[in-house]
Amino acid sequence: MKRNFQFTLLFIGILSVIVACKNDEETEPINPQWKPADTEGQFVMNTFKSAGLGGSRDAIQKWNKSEVKYYFDKEGSNTKDLIEYASKVFSEINSLSQSPKFYETANADDADIILYSGRDTEFEKKYQLNLEGELKVGGTAFMTTGKNSNEIKKSVVWITSVFPELERKLITRHEIGHAIGLAHVSTQRSIMWDTVDIYYNPDEFTDLDKKYIQILNDKRVKSGMNFNEMIPIFQTYL
Repeated sequence: MKRNFQFTLLFIGILSVIVACKNDEETEPINPQWKPADTEGQFVMNTFKSAGLGGSRDAIQKWNKSEVKYYFDKEGSNTKDLIEYASKVFSEINSLSQSPKFYETANADDADIILYSGRDTEFEKKYQLNLEGELKVGGTAFMTTGKNSNEIKKSVVWITSVFPELERKLITRHEIGHAIGLAHVSTQRSIMWDTVDIYYNPDEFTDLDKKYIQILNDKRVKSGMNFNEMIPIFQTYL
């Protein structure tokens, strides 16, 4: 019995070494000089520095949980339209995302993201949040992140109820982009450009935005990752 026990321990030890060596072989060192082969890939990677890494923040801001729940506050106005718009946006995001996935909840207490459609005064009164400077753009996303981290913990999204339908659709798509972790970019090819353009397709993300979402919500990506740490992810998609 003693010999068998020793043999088992020896076998487990050898197996552990083999597995460890195999894992080391599979983990390739990051090449900080790597660039996509084509100019479009380079453009996506360079603009992701703003969209996903927040520019000067230089770190991923993201939900680290695998499931994020969103809730529609029905006490506002034009909420039915918001539900229709936003549900389609989240469905599209889920089709592009590995992790997290976004699901509606009927319980406000369980919600990670709260969406509210209404007048600015109604929103400010209910949520005790100041919309100063946001009234002209018609929407905003308030974000709460973990202490000393970039992990998103909570988001409250306001969409004005008084803008025309097309603009409300576009603003909804833009603000949900913020709620999932995307920041502003300097290119009009993205719905995350800091000025919502009425010539965007209100029913679909741009091709550039789709790439941003795929990269950000790859299951390997975690909040706090920097540009160099993101290179293996870029290599997958670009």
